[in-house]
Amino acid sequence: MAMDPGTVEKLRKKAGEAVGAKNYDYALQLYQQILAAYPDSAADRKYLRTVQRKVFLEKGGTGTFGKFMGKMTLAKIEAAKLSKNPQKIFEEAERILERDPFNLAALKALGDAAATLHMEETAVYTYEDILEKEKDDVETLRALGHFWFEKDHLKASTYFERIRKIIPEDKEAHQAIRDLAARTTMKQGVEKAALETGDYHDMLKDKRAASKIEDQQRVTKTADEIAKAIAHLREDLAAKPKDVRLWMRLADEQIKAKAFAEARESLLKAQEIDNANLTIRFRLGDIALREMDAQIAAAEEALARNPADAMLKAKAAELKAKRLTSAIDDYAERVKAYPTDLELHYRYGEVLFKTGRVKEAIPEFQHAANDPKRKRAALIYLGNAFLREGMVELAESQLVKALEGKFTMDDEGKLIHYHLGIVNEKLKRFDKAREAYQKILAADFNYKDVTERLKKLDAGEAPAAPQP
Repeated sequence: MAMDPGTVEKLRKKAGEAVGAKNYDYALQLYQQILAAYPDSAADRKYLRTVQRKVFLEKGGTGTFGKFMGKMTLAKIEAAKLSKNPQKIFEEAERILERDPFNLAALKALGDAAATLHMEETAVYTYEDILEKEKDDVETLRALGHFWFEKDHLKASTYFERIRKIIPEDKEAHQAIRDLAARTTMKQGVEKAALETGDYHDMLKDKRAASKIEDQQRVTKTADEIAKAIAHLREDLAAKPKDVRLWMRLADEQIKAKAFAEARESLLKAQEIDNANLTIRFRLGDIALREMDAQIAAAEEALARNPADAMLKAKAAELKAKRLTSAIDDYAERVKAYPTDLELHYRYGEVLFKTGRVKEAIPEFQHAANDPKRKRAALIYLGNAFLREGMVELAESQLVKALEGKFTMDDEGKLIHYHLGIVNEKLKRFDKAREAYQKILAADFNYKDVTERLKKLDAGEAPAAPQP
């Protein structure tokens, strides 16, 4: 999902305010939104982890990295590793860290997967995060040494030196230190010769390469920066045409540029190389949905100019229905492939709900309610779903849970109180219903049909059907 720099900064500001108000679930949700668009933003992942750990500690967790893990956690990590799919390993590690943000095994799996996926900022942050409390973790020191080996000889040497102090007989560390010293000497000699002879060609080439990497990894980009990143990736692919990750990164940049046809072509190239890669298949599905979103936006814009045009109205409705049907098929396949992915359960439940398949949506939202970043939204959907199914007491229990820790009357707050008002109407607790509606009006006088519902309550009339 493309996101401009201004939007990113607004979300970060909102997240900071939410943390200050101790509305941690909302803060986590905002950071997850940023990371969904820019997964290699180490700064935002650090903010996310900080909030996760704050919540974990307040619930009685310990602030130390667990060296022993439950059999279930171990099994999940090992199962992900057996798939040899770094994206799957990364996602499974993050799911574990949502529940236990100090889990050492999950952090190591996340760092290794991020390095394999070329998410360099995330890999380095995660490894350094481990070393903050486990400064003598040889496995992590070795990973950082290898990571920096070709990029920064001095940094790499520092990590291998630390290993040598911990394990004086470590042969790999000794060899790496010797190799790095030799490379440093050679580099200094080349630079000196270049300065003496005036031959700057190779040095400038290295600088251009560094600039290219910087362009590709920048988190938020202008249109020109996206174009430069695309050009750089095409250069890389000319040298490495079988590199699946490069094709996928190219597709990501093309999606940001809204060049959907080109992005599909890049992903199809990646699929030719790795036909079993589910991530590629699902990204192709994302592109199809984005294209439909663009068509819907165009249809709605045309309808706004000609609101009385019945054909335009029918076309917009048809496109929306087609989009929902496609999304249901797509998410059903994803949930089947990744049954533990709570975000997918939420999205699947959402499209089922919007097409009126409420009973099928309920178990999806029940799964999604275990996801901290989706918990409140899933509970609101569950409250609405149980209301539609006539299970009023169940609806109330979900909405009361959704209200916990909610201190602002934003869109979510208004929706919770709206449904609670309807619950209280149905249970003939009219004073409570009136109280819920009045709280909404204090924040938004024109919200849905609240004023009409209050009038009916005051007149002792039967309540109307709720608005969607």
